[in-house]
Amino acid sequence: KNMKSLSAMMVPSAAAWIEYPGCPGFEVQLAHLTKDELMKIRDKSTTPKMNRKTRQMEDEVDSDLFQSLYIEAVIKNWRGLKLKYLNKFVVTNIGDVDPEEELEFSIENAETFMKNAVSFDSWVSDAIEDLENFTTSSSG
Repeated sequence: KNMKSLSAMMVPSAAAWIEYPGCPGFEVQLAHLTKDELMKIRDKSTTPKMNRKTRQMEDEVDSDLFQSLYIEAVIKNWRGLKLKYLNKFVVTNIGDVDPEEELEFSIENAETFMKNAVSFDSWVSDAIEDLENFTTSSSG
């Protein structure tokens, strides 16, 4: 019998569309990252620094860079983010714009959203940790 190896079956990152609760039609395409992928992001945002007290080299993580790389890796896209939903997350002034209009997805918008909308940030983390979101292979 040819038994498959677990490492051969593991997917480095899988993406799935998940609807945000309480905002009908607002779906986010999230990617699940393996521990390996997370470590790569951490390594990219880490620089060795000399600790003056201990005279030892220590890794210093640039948390802003880490957050940017992380957001880019996990938030692949979104659809249906109506402007009227924004006030559920952050204080906004949409002026005379139609509240039914949608905020376009861009990495810049995703970063701004994640950094300022605490509830969205924690939802993303929870959704990514819930493996069931990625195993019931619903792509589309």
